[in-house]
Amino acid sequence: MLLALLGSATFWQPSLSVVIVLAAAPALAAMSSWFLLRAVSRRSWIPAAGAVAYAVSPPLLASILEGRLGAVIALAILPWLLLAAIRAIRSWTGLGAAALLGAVVAAASPSLAPPLLAAWVALLLLRPARALRLVWMPLPALGVLAPLAVAQFLRGTSLAVLADPGAAQPTDPVAAWLLALGSSNGGLHGWPAVADAFGVPASVGVVVAIVLIAPLLVLGLLGPFLPGASRSLPALLLAVLGFVAALGAGLVRVAAVEDGFAALWPGPALGLMMLGLLIAAAGTLDALGRAAAAPGLALVVGALLLAVPQLGGLYRDDAAVRAGNGRVLPAVVTAESDLEPQVGTLVLTPQSDGSLRVRLERGRGHGLEDASTFATTAPTASARDERLAELAGNIASRGGYDPAPVLREFGIDFVVLAPVDGTDPAGGGAVSTRAQQALDGSADFTMIGSSEAGLLWRTTVDDIDPATAPAAQEELSAVEPAPLRDAGLVLLALAALLAVPTRIGSPRVRESRHVEDQAEYAFGEEGSRMTEPSGDRRTRIRSVARVGGRILGGVAGLGIAGAAVLGGALPLPSVTGAAEPVVVVPEAADLLQVCAGPLLLAGGGETASTASAVGSEQVVRDVQGGEEEAVRPPSSGGWRPVRRPVWCCVCPSWTTPQASAPRRARPPRARTSRASPRRTASSPATTSGCSAARPSPGAARCSS
Repeated sequence: MLLALLGSATFWQPSLSVVIVLAAAPALAAMSSWFLLRAVSRRSWIPAAGAVAYAVSPPLLASILEGRLGAVIALAILPWLLLAAIRAIRSWTGLGAAALLGAVVAAASPSLAPPLLAAWVALLLLRPARALRLVWMPLPALGVLAPLAVAQFLRGTSLAVLADPGAAQPTDPVAAWLLALGSSNGGLHGWPAVADAFGVPASVGVVVAIVLIAPLLVLGLLGPFLPGASRSLPALLLAVLGFVAALGAGLVRVAAVEDGFAALWPGPALGLMMLGLLIAAAGTLDALGRAAAAPGLALVVGALLLAVPQLGGLYRDDAAVRAGNGRVLPAVVTAESDLEPQVGTLVLTPQSDGSLRVRLERGRGHGLEDASTFATTAPTASARDERLAELAGNIASRGGYDPAPVLREFGIDFVVLAPVDGTDPAGGGAVSTRAQQALDGSADFTMIGSSEAGLLWRTTVDDIDPATAPAAQEELSAVEPAPLRDAGLVLLALAALLAVPTRIGSPRVRESRHVEDQAEYAFGEEGSRMTEPSGDRRTRIRSVARVGGRILGGVAGLGIAGAAVLGGALPLPSVTGAAEPVVVVPEAADLLQVCAGPLLLAGGGETASTASAVGSEQVVRDVQGGEEEAVRPPSSGGWRPVRRPVWCCVCPSWTTPQASAPRRARPPRARTSRASPRRTASSPATTSGCSAARPSPGAARCSS
């Protein structure tokens, strides 16, 4: 929905709007944070300093560098959402604006929904007299997320509703102390890498990063201990909620990708934490009076220097966002898509670890507008993914498999063998060579040529109709409840109408630009600004409030420090909960040909499936009563059942079964195929790594 709105702004070139958003995100974030800090500060220079610090905050820059468009949008308008929430206490217009902006933030970054919902509950508890008004604030956001939430719940993946939109990216767990310093990827804003580049120990870069972010942390945590604690306490509450959400993000894995698992990215939650600290720091600078110049200068200089490595990444190859020619497939396929928009292309990408990634493209290729959270968070490989993985495994290996029926079923006209993907191209060279030889030797494919996207073949199978083929991925529109979608649109329309300024109704209440008229009214006692006590009673009330604010601030600071220490002491979460892969085995025309190449495991991928190689020497078969086979994957101590027969070449050395194995397995037997005669134990045949000698009946698996 957000991409549709952005693309409509530049309808002549929809992708231009994405470039504009990424380029203008720091300026938009600076402007929105300036408006927010202007409402909570008496001095004119403090909002400007805070706006600069937020514009170059590490979570925002990391979102831009990694191409996380949803996080960029959410962090850019988050300050406006908080400002509208403050004004919603007194104004129906502010309530409408807060509801509308909350829906945008929830759609752009659903992982921010839990901490913002917790902040809304705290506001209801502090202002029960305004509950009938404030209860409407999160309804548009809930209406936006409701269709996806219901679909995920029915599929058994409820937490996947929090996954950020866009392509799933591998996410490594980040230690709690790094999260407390605002690092979303564990790189500590690039300073350790800079120190290593200059031949300095990486620990020096860690110390530099801590020193540069220290002014923000110190000023933010000092707020509750100085006059004006009513500004700092809500801000620190937001910071704590953001930090807790960032801690929990690494524990929720929502998708399986080729390089591991995709967990919730902590960047948006860390942006909320940084914004809360900036509001608290603004309160501290206000309370310091004339002595605030030096700390304010340290805050700005530290934020700018902290962002230097990340800003430099825009001009190096570190950024995931790069300029392109607008094509993801060869020009021949692009030209064919002008005549047939649903033309199918099967893309095979060898990986540096010897695996093979498979995806199905339609038309000009998979773009950002085609990314579906519902498809990328699928817990298991669908029947369609298994069929594609089986097709890819067979056409990438020589055998007697007939691909024509599957090619017609999916409307596949082209096959692209992309360059090896990964840091070690030599690791996938064998897979790439074997696949190229298999495609060149098949009568079902004709070589067209090579391009930047890889080698291209065209199928020679007749009667392929892409118009009747299934979509490249499962769409949410096929399973989402239509009434919920319509209700969400109605709530968005009502919020938009409510956000329109009007003078009709009760007299307008003056909204001051200072926190005394906004945040103190929002979090103080009802009617405290209408009837104010005087004399000694007023002094006593202020003293009690000041002491209570300092105590609560100290508790909040200790809570942040304790959470950081506890999180640092806890072990990093283990990678579990992934869908079990499905073994895909070619139909063997020659046993030795199958053994010469690795078998394939189909797992979750971006739009289709991911294939991982398993060496033949690690495959055994239990031949007792036709029971399920078992595969022992590399670097894994466990066994798992598979559904299809697995064949292994007979190797020179065999070992007896381990005590930990669930059952004894016997060596494979030869299999008869249409394209080759039956082989027996006496058949003379040798190949690299294989031997025709039949092992003894007590052998368990091939060990080399």
